[in-house]
Amino acid sequence: MISLYIENDSMKQAKQALQKAESKIIKENPKGLFLFLEVKKALFHFASRHKKETAEAINKVENLLTHFPYLREKGIFLIIKGLWLLNCGKRKEAEDAFDQGIHILKQSRFIPHLLYGLHLLHTFLHKRFESEAALRTKYNRMWSQIGHQYHFEELEKETCGQLMPLL
Repeated sequence: MISLYIENDSMKQAKQALQKAESKIIKENPKGLFLFLEVKKALFHFASRHKKETAEAINKVENLLTHFPYLREKGIFLIIKGLWLLNCGKRKEAEDAFDQGIHILKQSRFIPHLLYGLHLLHTFLHKRFESEAALRTKYNRMWSQIGHQYHFEELEKETCGQLMPLL
């Protein structure tokens, strides 16, 4: 839910969901979820336009990745870091981070995270970086290729068919 709140600019709900998740993670202490939480915090701060907090969150995640080198979280993190770099005017470094993140997500062979990473790119490149048409085109092309590979149109029809009776 945290990501959905962030992508829909429901930052108050995102912050509440982050706080709830953090208290649960601290209480139960599942080490594997700590990195996940910190990646979501970095995304939250970036989406909230908190420059200092985003930079701090990125540094924290980079340090955590040395102890918890989980491919899925690293791939998503690199996309978030790329967005931050693009925001800081470092286009080449941003594109390198995007490409590295996508490559790592492909290596993980966990398609939902690859789709999520490309979706994050799509969402924020369209929301925040209107002048980056070349990047949008590049990653939209990747999204289209994956959509064709996994038959998104057919899946969308099937999913709508299953959900419509519930509405």
